[in-house]
Amino acid sequence: MDFMGAYGGLRTAAAHSARQRTGMVLCLIALLALPALNGVGLCAQTRTISGTVRDAATNELLPAATIRLAGSSRGTLTNARGEFQFPLYQAPAVLVVSYVGYKTDSLDLASVDAAQSLSIRLQPISIQLPGVTVTDEDPAYEIIRRAIEHKRQWMQSLERFEGKAFTRMTLRSDTSIASITESYSTLFWSQHDTLREVITQTRKTGNLPAGFQASNVGAIMNFNDDEIPQLGFRFTGPTAPSAFDYYDYKLLRTRVQDDFDVYDIQLLPRSRSTPLFYGRISIAERSYAVVEVDVRPNEAFVIPFIKLNGVRYRQHFSLYENRFWLPADYRTEGSLSVSFAGLKMPAIGLEKDVVIYDYAINPVFADSISVMKLVTYDSSANRLDSAFWAQTNVLPLTDEQERAYSTLDSTQTLERKFKPSGAAVALAGAATGSILGFIDVYFNRVEGLHLGVDHAFVRVGGLVDLRAMLGYGTSDKVWKYSAGVTFPFGWEKRASVSSGFSSASSSARQFAIGGDVYRTLGLLPEEKPYSFFSNSVAALVSKLDYYDYYEREGWKTALSYHPMPVTSTSIEYKSEENRSLLQHTDYSILGRSRRYRQQPVIDDGHLRAVTVSLSYGQRLLLNFMPQAFVFDAGIEYADRGTLGGDYSYKRYTVSAQAKVRTMGADLLFPQSLYIKASLGTSGGSLPLQRTFDILSGLGGYGQIGTFKGLKPHEFQGDWFASLNLEHNFRRAPFLWLGITPLYETNWEFIATASCARAANNSLLYYEAGVGINNIFDLLRVDLTWRFTSPGGFVFSLSLADLISGLL
Repeated sequence: MDFMGAYGGLRTAAAHSARQRTGMVLCLIALLALPALNGVGLCAQTRTISGTVRDAATNELLPAATIRLAGSSRGTLTNARGEFQFPLYQAPAVLVVSYVGYKTDSLDLASVDAAQSLSIRLQPISIQLPGVTVTDEDPAYEIIRRAIEHKRQWMQSLERFEGKAFTRMTLRSDTSIASITESYSTLFWSQHDTLREVITQTRKTGNLPAGFQASNVGAIMNFNDDEIPQLGFRFTGPTAPSAFDYYDYKLLRTRVQDDFDVYDIQLLPRSRSTPLFYGRISIAERSYAVVEVDVRPNEAFVIPFIKLNGVRYRQHFSLYENRFWLPADYRTEGSLSVSFAGLKMPAIGLEKDVVIYDYAINPVFADSISVMKLVTYDSSANRLDSAFWAQTNVLPLTDEQERAYSTLDSTQTLERKFKPSGAAVALAGAATGSILGFIDVYFNRVEGLHLGVDHAFVRVGGLVDLRAMLGYGTSDKVWKYSAGVTFPFGWEKRASVSSGFSSASSSARQFAIGGDVYRTLGLLPEEKPYSFFSNSVAALVSKLDYYDYYEREGWKTALSYHPMPVTSTSIEYKSEENRSLLQHTDYSILGRSRRYRQQPVIDDGHLRAVTVSLSYGQRLLLNFMPQAFVFDAGIEYADRGTLGGDYSYKRYTVSAQAKVRTMGADLLFPQSLYIKASLGTSGGSLPLQRTFDILSGLGGYGQIGTFKGLKPHEFQGDWFASLNLEHNFRRAPFLWLGITPLYETNWEFIATASCARAANNSLLYYEAGVGINNIFDLLRVDLTWRFTSPGGFVFSLSLADLISGLL
């Protein structure tokens, strides 16, 4: 279900930007007008047949009844009110109307007036309940066995198909329809490739901006498949070969459709941690194919920050060539609400209807199909063809949807209907303001309160990147500044990666050259595990200033090469004065009785050095991907005889971060092991400001990849080695322990273990602990045991991993 696409669409629509590319409504294909002969003469124009389908006994309207043109693959369905419309390109013709549990009816259209509204009544067929004979197993198990065996035969024979599709996405607020988007498309599916889609016509309600595109079919939901992907989860299909390991089955009843039985079977998931469905499936007697579905996901379908309500999937299948049961439609519905500390968004109701028709089975595809984009917008897609929409109406609008098209205008934007609220929204609005977005404010024991501006300007004039910073310390009374320019050139490389929950794209020119001049603070350690904001809070509250500082004044220039968007190499030369700095303030709000850690004196002098570095990996989604790898390496060289300056040394660093999926591969966020290994060594006389430092906690605050039991700068020197291991078991331990209330939350159980060694300490440092992540979807707490003397427990609090990744 396109819940994330819907939410992404709301954000982009609210911004009214040119990048409004999220899916809201989908695709389908334009009907091809076929010349036809009338039984009496030429048919000069298309006739549109409309009407309703009802239960003949109760007069109840039948939604999703199948309407097919006899002798063809063309057809449609009734909408939620049992209404249908069908374009007729030739006559005479026979319309076949069917519904599971009812006797199929047919209608000769040669005698039907186009202006006439048909009222088709289907006769219900008797339902047989399963017998009461006591056996070792329910009869449903044998039916499922046959379904598993039979589908291997007919599904393997389905190599390709071409078809047309219609998609409608309806968003709802609490009280009314918020938007509608619709599209027609042509589908090309191959067993050994994927789905390719050409969107030919789209339309939407008047409150959606011009750049708001209809979402595409993307991946056809098919409940005959062994695996059914949804939003990054991989659900086990009801007739998968391994289905008996995951489902219990119960035969509810037997119905009749035409001359064969249809078995209604109840699905009962056997696991709460594996993505499964519960509800009803219907299986045809002779082919043993799934022909109808009405199911909901189980408790494993959980997404951080998003509460899903009433999610329901329904699907019907039609028989083609008397052999292949293919999806005639599918409908998803439900609602989502986004809420975590500081932000709340109104609930969004979502209904997505997809109708697939005009199948061509195993056609020969042109070679060009396999190299098409997954989704292609035809040149006619966004030019509204009123005549086409008037004549072609695969799924009629309900009265409420008709009113939405006539009443929703540009004043009723999605931004207004789904406007988020909360403190986080106010802060974000301030941070992105035209003036506040430049402000650079923080606090430390050297500068006191730093006030300044800092901003980067990307692709100025389409050619260069500019950056500038200017700031003043109220305690040290010294101006800091930096200014730089980068000229990207060469071919542009693009790449994108998606985790299901989030996606990121990146691009880079093949080369870039640039330089900077500056007078700024240098940091120890230089890795900067904590933001200036976090460090400022710790300093002001309890006089915990994580960093040591020195002054850097000079210039640098660098040349970089990007053979791929996720790979970069660079060579940098810098010439700068390094000077010791003094502590200039002892101020804090709450910790006035404490003293700041002593500010060290560095090895003052002029540094001239060449640095060569290599970087690989997509850092943007490290917290979101089930598997990822990031690698960094660098060599820094300074020599008085060759480069001049006051220092001679070689400094080598290597760091690798990996995330490995361990269990729960079918989940959006599977159980995973995070590994971080770092190594640094040096030769020559390494100055204090270039020594290595093992990253530690910050007064009860500890980010992932840091040693939570260490004190700042406790292990440092001219070489070091460290290893961090962290396994996220997600919610599984709560289920194993039978703690149902915790399993039903989004809390995650984490186990950690880390060890390190540095030059200034002969001891091997190691620690281990446990943590709970996603408390209130915002926080993480860890309890860590420090094994190295002095040992003991350390409690730490930090932002939840996903929040940290987003920041």
